Amino acid sequence: MLRTVMTIAGVAILIALLWAAREALLLIYVSALIAMGFAPLVTFIERPKPHRGRRRIPRWAAILSIYLVVIGAIVVLGLMVIPPLVAQARALWEQFPDQFNRLQSLLVQYKLLTRGITLAEAVSSAPSGSGSNAVGTVLVALSSVIGGLFALITVLILSFYLLIEAHTMFDYLMRFIPAGRRADVATVAREQARR
Repeated sequence: MLRTVMTIAGVAILIALLWAAREALLLIYVSALIAMGFAPLVTFIERPKPHRGRRRIPRWAAILSIYLVVIGAIVVLGLMVIPPLVAQARALWEQFPDQFNRLQSLLVQYKLLTRGITLAEAVSSAPSGSGSNAVGTVLVALSSVIGGLFALITVLILSFYLLIEAHTMFDYLMRFIPAGRRADVATVAREQARR
């Protein structure tokens, strides 16, 4: 009876710990997925071509070259997308008062609104305390963006580490396999990693 209670308590504590660490575990999981996705490409880049006579590229340089290409593609995509978005947002901001007045006249025409109001009247008639809510919303959004950037940097660094230390970690994990089965497990794992 005591063993059952202790087992249930241990499982409950383990689940609570995993729940508390879910954000960190998610970052580790995403980093591991990125590392597994880039591993074949890293192996291909670092492997020397025998007929070309070139030396083997260091693993860190192969990983760094992949990162630079991916980050460069994201920057180029951002440079292609962000300027038109800014121009459209600026045009929308300039046309907003006219569109607001046109919407009001349409609502007055269909008798859904008794009279038109100006933007100043709309802002002044907003519920009290909504200004502090707006500031809070902006602060929450800003902290979310900063947290997202830190998470992205963490994922990039952790996946870089996982790619660099993959062989060392694999050898360490192989110690937990019984000695008679290590060769078979290592062969199967390496075959799966190549696919």
